[in-house]
Amino acid sequence: MLLESLNTCDPNIRFMVESPDDKGFLPFLNAKIRISHGTKQIMWYKKPQSRNIMLHSQSAHPLHVEANMVRNLIRTKRRICNQDFTEVEEKVAQILEENGYTKSEHTSWRPFFVPGGFPLVLSYVNEQNAKDVNRIVKAANLPIKLVFRPPANLKSLLTSTRIYEEKCGEITVLTAPKTRYFS
Repeated sequence: MLLESLNTCDPNIRFMVESPDDKGFLPFLNAKIRISHGTKQIMWYKKPQSRNIMLHSQSAHPLHVEANMVRNLIRTKRRICNQDFTEVEEKVAQILEENGYTKSEHTSWRPFFVPGGFPLVLSYVNEQNAKDVNRIVKAANLPIKLVFRPPANLKSLLTSTRIYEEKCGEITVLTAPKTRYFS
């Protein structure tokens, strides 16, 4: 009765009632919640229509970016779950496997970072070049924050307007004198 009344308020808004699944869990955002014998059980959840797409392990991104993404996925799962659920562990493992990540340990590194340093943005070519630049900047103790930008992908090349823009020469900016036009 209440649901029907709510759905008549606006034709563009539809309210629904969700019921717990067969195990008693009710989805809420990226968690599933169940109260069993007076205790809350919270598990990480991904909607069925959500695709398991994340940055693929073979993409042209620095290794530390990929490692941080995997680390953040696992950290989010741990932060949400208040106990171990095998189905959650299997789902995370499936997502990582589908995106090319294996169980072998990768050593990750971070670009050299000096607090308050000037950002030096470089195009990411490959892992070895990035590590070499990182090593040289670190050895020289330069006040720089290294930032490696991934190479342009096809979408950014096709949708970029920069190639059509023409550079202007120096522009002289004129300012108007302070006069009052309204009283």
